[in-house]
Amino acid sequence: MIGWFVMGSTVLQSKWGSSVVAAVVAMGVVLYGLQVPLGDDDLFWWVPKSIWFSEHGWSFVASLPEAALMSSVDGVGLPAQWADGLPDYGHPPLWFWWVSIFISIFGQTSFAAHLAVLPLAALLGWGVARLLHRTGGSMASWLAPAVILLPSIQAQLVAVDTDIPLLALSVWSLVAIIDRNTGLFVITSGLAVWCKEPGVLLFAPALIVAIYDRRWSLSWAAPIVMFAAWGVVHWSVAGWAFAGSERLPSSFSGWVSDLLSVGWFLAVAQGRWVICIIALYLLLKRWPSLNRSAVVVFGYLVSQVLFYSTFNYLGGVERESKETHLRYLNGALLATEVSLLAVSPIVVGVPMLVTSLWGSKRAVSLGPEGSMCGAETETSMVAASDFIRSAPGPIWVGSYAYAQLTRPFAGVVDAPVLGLNVYGPDTDPSELSGLVVQRAHGEPLGRLQELDLTETERFGGDCGWVSVMEVGEVLRSPPVP
Repeated sequence: MIGWFVMGSTVLQSKWGSSVVAAVVAMGVVLYGLQVPLGDDDLFWWVPKSIWFSEHGWSFVASLPEAALMSSVDGVGLPAQWADGLPDYGHPPLWFWWVSIFISIFGQTSFAAHLAVLPLAALLGWGVARLLHRTGGSMASWLAPAVILLPSIQAQLVAVDTDIPLLALSVWSLVAIIDRNTGLFVITSGLAVWCKEPGVLLFAPALIVAIYDRRWSLSWAAPIVMFAAWGVVHWSVAGWAFAGSERLPSSFSGWVSDLLSVGWFLAVAQGRWVICIIALYLLLKRWPSLNRSAVVVFGYLVSQVLFYSTFNYLGGVERESKETHLRYLNGALLATEVSLLAVSPIVVGVPMLVTSLWGSKRAVSLGPEGSMCGAETETSMVAASDFIRSAPGPIWVGSYAYAQLTRPFAGVVDAPVLGLNVYGPDTDPSELSGLVVQRAHGEPLGRLQELDLTETERFGGDCGWVSVMEVGEVLRSPPVP
């Protein structure tokens, strides 16, 4: 009995055991989602770029490859919204190069694209365990699965976005900063920036350590140097330096609204308010004994919140749907949870794991990337595709459903569905007849809401679904501009 106790204690204290478990959990999520079709930006930008690179070789900037690729299906053109081609947002090419390797080996399929995420998932899980070990001790490192299974991180592990390598490399950069391992920091932060520009924010926690140690190393400037290097490369090739912001706050009140929205998602949504109350109570009692390495993580958190409250969020924009890319907040969310676990691994970690599992299949008002509901919607398109292919009369679909039903690499169909009509926000409802396909997350109905639409078929679950509706008469007048 004593021998078993000693062995169990040794395993718990081992830094490798928790790292292996966390890596396996992260990879398990990816393997679970191997059959999830591509959606959103994966469908229109990230994977098409990777396919283009696999066909034409690596280059720093792909010259609108999406337009050529999306037009390459015989007899099936682009929807009207994309007829002039798709924008090249100018993100660094490292992630696209990486995914293109798997596509070259396994073919132009969503399965191949998902496989490219598997090594990054292992790196992420391992890194989260290491980071928790630094900030909360060996017991905290065993709670890494509670962080990996956060609903929005799960959602990214079954996607193929640039935010996954950014997150995995950022975690290791934070470990390097805490360890004062400048060599590791240069490598991980540099690669992070060349996967996606916000990796430059890793300079903030590095600066905190430099100030704390009262010793500056040029290595801490690696994110700035790599960011500038990418700007020079992109400018020399394409004529502009960086990817632009999708939207900015229209006013100071718009920025405050975004800041509160970010704070709500990080600290309140999906039951996290319970964890924050517990952690705040414990923090007031244990402040003097806290591991100061958590300050580095907290500094990273602040930089993330300030950045994403300003760039690429809602920006006070008035529109039909308030959905936004919640994957942008995964770095801040991870830093939040790591900071909370540093206060008390068990007392905080158990409710964190429970709320993560509870929230994984619950819809989030700000968008499908907040949980597995987005993946459920994409999977529902597979079930709906056979019905749509054989349905009589005109079929109207949104641009995302159109791409999934006509581009086999999306993972929904083996051969394109022909004869589809595409609706947009301004489609005149009086022109419609037949059936309308709506996804739980995707193209808004826009003016089609003026119609009397009767649901005839529904595919999917509670939080992610595809609805097929029969078109009736126009019931409402168009809104007054």
